Formats: sequence, C-alpha cells, structure tokens
Amino acid sequence: MGRLLLLLLFINVMLLAVALIDCLSTERDEVRGLPKAVWVLIILLFPAVGPGVWFASGRPVSPESRPNQGGPLDRLTGKSRSPRPLGPDDDPEFLKGLSTTARKADEDRLRAWEDDLHRREEELRRHADDEGPPDDTIGR
Repeated sequence: MGRLLLLLLFINVMLLAVALIDCLSTERDEVRGLPKAVWVLIILLFPAVGPGVWFASGRPVSPESRPNQGGPLDRLTGKSRSPRPLGPDDDPEFLKGLSTTARKADEDRLRAWEDDLHRREEELRRHADDEGPPDDTIGR
C-alpha cells in the first residue's frame, strides 16, 4: 500500500511540474480562459486537480485543431489575428518565390552564355575573314 502511495505521489509531482512548465512557457496571449498568473496559482494551490484543469481548459489550442487556421483571437475585437510567421520551408509563398528567383537566375545565366557564345563565334568569323583563304604555295 505504501508503494502505491509513493507511486501516486511521484505521478502527481511529475504532472504538477509538467503543467507548471507548460503554463509558464506558454505565450500570455495564447492562454485560454483565465490570465496566466491565475493558472499558475491554480496549478500550485490545487496540486491534485490543478494540472488536469490546466491541460483541459487553459492550455492553448493546437493550430491543427483551430477551425479557421487564423491564429489566436484578439482579446479586444474577438477577431482572428494574423497567424504567426511560418518557417521558410513551411511558407508556400516563400517557396514559390524561390523557384521564380531560381528560374530567373538560370535564364539570366543562359542568356549570358548565349551572348558570350555569339560574341566568340563573331570573333572567330572576323579572325577567319582577316586571314583570308589558305595559301597552298607557301609550303612547297
């Protein structure tokens, strides 16, 4: 019986620590229901139920489960604020811009190579015209 109580106490302390760390690391404007300071007090003053209440009611809603995907609501207007900026590899507009930029750079490089090739061909033609036809009598 004593071992069971120690196990339950250990689980309760771990749950309390995880809930407290999660609450403290959550952005102030993403906490649901009550202000962040009140949630910390609830977790600390009611260690048996506080963490469970935090995870059920206070924790921010994950972005995947938000219906509008628009980010957290503004407290004054109730309207959805713009979502947080995405990382570059998650932002479709950034990736589209990369492919457009890369394509333009490739086209510019190809155009420069073609211009260089045409310039060299023209130089070879002029050089061949300046030398004239080969003279077969010189070497005999």
